[in-house]
Amino acid sequence: MATLWERALAVTPQALRVQRNIAAMRFRDGHYEEDLWHLMVVAHLESRLPSPVDWEPITALEQQPAARRIGLGPGILAREAPCPFALRWLNGAFRDPREALERWEEMRMIYGCPDLGGPAGKPSR
Repeated sequence: MATLWERALAVTPQALRVQRNIAAMRFRDGHYEEDLWHLMVVAHLESRLPSPVDWEPITALEQQPAARRIGLGPGILAREAPCPFALRWLNGAFRDPREALERWEEMRMIYGCPDLGGPAGKPSR
């Protein structure tokens, strides 16, 4: 099954289903950074529907190591609003809010996103 989705990724990388299934495979295999990258691509593709997507920035990012793609992605894929994009991506990528908040801290350091946590890590209102 993994080979089938690897082939689908090579042939139809712009398909949402392919990106989601590759993310699930990467997660299952313990490749969490790759999983997060493919989920970021999904968030980007969904944010552009029904308009066509410029695939060039995604292809350029794919040349970078996964951790770097994740850090640079919001600023490249959503130049005009990296923080809202990162929030949308993290909400879709994590079931555990604590893990999402850890990644959000990275986005805060890179892009100056607002603080979402109050005392003891509880969301502030």
